[in-house]
Amino acid sequence: MKEQTRGKVLKEANDKGLFWYRQAKDLGFERTGFNDSVYFDQKGQQPFFMELKLNKGISMNWDCDTCRIELLRCNKDADILGRIRIRNYDHLIEMINFFTGKKKTIDEVLESAKAYSPNDSIMNAC
Repeated sequence: MKEQTRGKVLKEANDKGLFWYRQAKDLGFERTGFNDSVYFDQKGQQPFFMELKLNKGISMNWDCDTCRIELLRCNKDADILGRIRIRNYDHLIEMINFFTGKKKTIDEVLESAKAYSPNDSIMNAC
């Protein structure tokens, strides 16, 4: 797939609130898997999610089924007190910058994502 086409596919997915596995990984999301025999029978793989801890009680989760990212606020018992669905890449970067104090630009993130193809196995689920 040509670079321009990859970038276009990536942007179209992000504009719909869908994010590729590699985008989450590049931003520092960490993968956590768990065993679920029913899920495995349906999908042929074990379920997992990706999490990025932003600060105490605030994290982002990328869901392997929906390819969407949510910002979660939890108490010390891990009860979810609030959630915000990330709308697009601008919103994602804005929330990461707000809660971490880091200043990563959208161009920096998109540049690193251009190398990935939507044909990568995990990305096909999106």
